[in-house]
Amino acid sequence: MMVLTMLSISLAYNVHVVDKSGAPIQDAYVELIPKKEPATVQPKDKVIIDQVDKEFVPMVSAVPVGTTVFFPNSDNIQHQIYSFSSAKNFDLPLYGSNDVNSIVFDNVGVVSMGCNIHDWMLAYVYIYESVYFKSTNSEGLAIFDDIPDAEYTLRVWSPRLRSPKNTIEVDIVVNKDNSSSKQVLNVRKSVRKPARIEDKEY
Repeated sequence: MMVLTMLSISLAYNVHVVDKSGAPIQDAYVELIPKKEPATVQPKDKVIIDQVDKEFVPMVSAVPVGTTVFFPNSDNIQHQIYSFSSAKNFDLPLYGSNDVNSIVFDNVGVVSMGCNIHDWMLAYVYIYESVYFKSTNSEGLAIFDDIPDAEYTLRVWSPRLRSPKNTIEVDIVVNKDNSSSKQVLNVRKSVRKPARIEDKEY
């Protein structure tokens, strides 16, 4: 009896993300999600999104699904963080300086957050599901090493992207004849935020 074993070949794969003028888009999140074999990611141990000078720091974060994010308050005033996003709907209690709250981000997707006290405060958390996850560099490249040849969903997210949920998804095949793709995005020049108004000193 002859037994044939199909071996998966690991390849390099690059995703080039640019705008309509051809300019590279830096800090876009790129994820390759296998169609068949899962590539489950493990939660990070500790992620912090601080509140400094009435702003979220950092404004944009990416975490593996299941990660707990801690929200310290480094301001000398109170904040109240909330989100209406389908990936995580929450409303933390009002809390003051040197206090910390936390949220487990246990669903894949994007969560936009604000502060009930300071309307201009805005932050995004991108929650990814695959170990094949990268952020684009200054040349707009997401460089993946050792990617098994297979079929994938290619997901690209940026807060500047003009599309539903600031996300695009396309089907791709990674093999020896297909080692790169180029994604041309319709993007805003900057992230839209509410105007900052210094009239709430809670």
